[in-house]
Amino acid sequence: MERQQLLDQLAKELATIGGANPLLDFEASSFGQIDLARAHPGGLAQLTGSRSSTMSNLVRDGVAQARALSAARRIRNKARSIERSFSMAAMFVAAGAVLTQDDKTLPILLWRAHLIPKGDDYELRVDETPNAESGIEQVIGSGPSRLS
Repeated sequence: MERQQLLDQLAKELATIGGANPLLDFEASSFGQIDLARAHPGGLAQLTGSRSSTMSNLVRDGVAQARALSAARRIRNKARSIERSFSMAAMFVAAGAVLTQDDKTLPILLWRAHLIPKGDDYELRVDETPNAESGIEQVIGSGPSRLS
């Protein structure tokens, strides 16, 4: 077998190990995600400027804040479990989205994220450099898409 054929075969085998990639058809979920689209402008400015902000600064409405903190706890626990079990990053902040011709939504950029407990609150820290979501290359290469 040629080198490229071996790499293609390995990629196919690796793809079956973890199951479907949830980022190839991204669905909003309040259980495992925190939507920052309606975050407080001051909190977003702090997050983008210093790459760090507390959840209480990002989400200031009482009910929304309680939901965000509950989701942050679940997300942190699940991400830590995945990171310990599989030695891979599991928590990201996603930005932008591409809506494909077959109505799948893919995030464009991913920043590695960290949730650090701060009393009853959590601090959200993001790494400096974002990465393009791996499935985006397939979409760009396969033809026109609509940006949302």
